[in-house]
Amino acid sequence: MQYNAQGQLSRIEGTPNIANIGRASYKTYEYDGSGNLTTTKLYYLSQSNQTYELYETRTLTYNSDKLPVTNTVFIVPGASTSTYNYAYTNGNQTQTTINSPGQPTTTYSEQFDNTPNPLYGLIGMPEGYNVSVVNRNNSIGPNRKATYGSNGLISDLVIGTNLDAAQSRFLTFTYETY
Repeated sequence: MQYNAQGQLSRIEGTPNIANIGRASYKTYEYDGSGNLTTTKLYYLSQSNQTYELYETRTLTYNSDKLPVTNTVFIVPGASTSTYNYAYTNGNQTQTTINSPGQPTTTYSEQFDNTPNPLYGLIGMPEGYNVSVVNRNNSIGPNRKATYGSNGLISDLVIGTNLDAAQSRFLTFTYETY
C-alpha cells in the first residue's frame, strides 16, 4: 500500500489470486479537495507483453453529506460504461439503480437495523463499491443473517444467496471495552 501526502491511500498492489491467476494488478486512488475518493483505476499485468494495462476506471460523485450518489464504471475491454445511482435515508443507502449498456435498468432496495455498522468509515470502496463502508447501520434482508451480542452490537453476519454456506461470506466482529 502507498499513501499520499495527506495520508490517504493512493495505491494498492495486488498479487495473483484465484480470480486472476497469473495476473498481478495495482489500483490507484484519487481524491478531491474535501478528501472524497473520486477516481479509482485498476490495472492488470498483460500476459502478452508483461506491461500493466488499464482495465477499469470508477468515478464517484457525492452529495452534501459526503455520501457517494453516482458511481460510473468504465471497463476498458469492450469499452462499456455502467452507472450506479444511490439514494439515502438517515445515512443509509436505501436504493441502488443500475444502468448498463444493453441491459434493462435495475433497482435494488435495502433495509437496515438500528445498531451501528462496525464497517462504517473504513477504507471507502476498496474493490468496487462496497455499501458496507458508507452505511451507519447494518443492512438486513433475506440474504443477510445477523447475530447480536450481549452489548447489542452485531457479532456475526452471514451474507449470501439463501444463506448457503458454499456461496456465503461469514464475518465475525469483536469489540474492545473502554
